[in-house]
Parts: sequence; structure tokens; C-alpha cells
Amino acid sequence: GAEEGRAARNKRSAPLSQKKKKKQSGITAAKKRYTDKRKVKFAELRALKAKRLREHAAKTKKLPKKERDKQRREYKAKVNAQYKEVTKRFPPARGLKDLKTVKDLIAKLDRVRLPS
Repeated sequence: GAEEGRAARNKRSAPLSQKKKKKQSGITAAKKRYTDKRKVKFAELRALKAKRLREHAAKTKKLPKKERDKQRREYKAKVNAQYKEVTKRFPPARGLKDLKTVKDLIAKLDRVRLPS
């Protein structure tokens, strides 16, 4: 008896939750797409940042230590600032409410570059 009651209750509540999901699906799908693209793009930017730091380190190898450390510190700060500048334009999808905003961000993600 008790199990049948539970099953009946589950059947009754299922359509409700499905209806809610259906209404949200446009923005939810867009948010998922945005989050995935954002992760990939941020990974690319981080890789580029690391590559630039590596190249700069190789370029400054021959300098005296004090000079070299100073230049590397400055360059690292510059590259980090560029990365932050780009990434702060793309907030996590969690707070985004409307579809248009999410779609605009997705479009922007495709075009974004780290300044050279």
C-alpha cells in the first residue's frame, strides 16, 4: 500500500516539474552553451598567457639576474592585467536572467582576443 501511494505521488508531481523545465529550456540551453564556450575560451587565453610568459622568459635569459627578474615581473603583471581585463567581461552564467544577454555574451566570446 505505502509504495503504491508513493508511486502515485511521483507520477502526479512529474508533469509539473517537466512543464517548468520546458519553459526554461531556451535560456538553460543557452547558459550551458555559454558556460562551455567560456571554459574553452578561458583555457585558450590562459594557455596563451603562459606561452607569452615562457617566450618572454626565454628572451630575458641572458640578462643579469636583478634586471631579468624586474623585467619578468613587469611583463607578468602586464599579461595578467590583460587576461583579467578580458575575463571580467564574461561573468559566470549563474546570475544571468535573460536570453538576449546570454546570446550576446556567446557572440562576444567568439570574437574576443587577448591584446597582443
